[in-house]
Amino acid sequence: MSNSAAFAQGTAIDNLDDAINRIGFREVFKLVGVAAASDLFAVQNRAYQISGTRLWENALACGLAIDQLAGKLGYDEQDMYTLGLLRSIGKMAIDLCLSKKGNAPHYPLAEQLPILEWESRAIGTTNPKVASFLLASWNFSEATAQSIQHQYLDGDLDSCSVESQLLNLACFIVEKINKGLPGETGYWKPVAFYCESLRLQVNDLKHVLGSVRERLDEILQNIND
Repeated sequence: MSNSAAFAQGTAIDNLDDAINRIGFREVFKLVGVAAASDLFAVQNRAYQISGTRLWENALACGLAIDQLAGKLGYDEQDMYTLGLLRSIGKMAIDLCLSKKGNAPHYPLAEQLPILEWESRAIGTTNPKVASFLLASWNFSEATAQSIQHQYLDGDLDSCSVESQLLNLACFIVEKINKGLPGETGYWKPVAFYCESLRLQVNDLKHVLGSVRERLDEILQNIND
């Protein structure tokens, strides 16, 4: 990657220090996230009937979107990028647990039920609650765990953190570029809500949307090449 056209400066490099210096630590952090998410979401998620590719592209796109939104509002971009990558970790854990049971429930794609409604009824818990528990167990900060738990903004909006709202907005943007996940559409807010709550302009959202689409296409093209 560091020798690609995007980063080349006339000479090839062959050691990690030079690569990091050329690309920059922030970009390296993102590249590691891309690789980690690719491995993490490589398996078909049977409980939710989502391909590993779809999960990975959604995670990556959410990471890219929230990273850019964070930059506009002065929040830590690496922390926000991590939120985007890990937002569906609860779905993976649920799928793993259900795969060990016979006659396990599967999300009814044809019905497109709200995902939290289906999870509560069929499983007895929800993917953001499971994600929050896992992240807390892995010693992620409470803020990170809580932000992912409240990513759907399904509770009292006044108590939802800015990070949760940013993650919700990132998911909204990702759905607009056709990388959304089943059963989630109803949890994203109107554009006016995001603009008022986060003090963003419509043009800010349009810019992020276009940039995420372009960057995601670039990453996927590099991987396919």
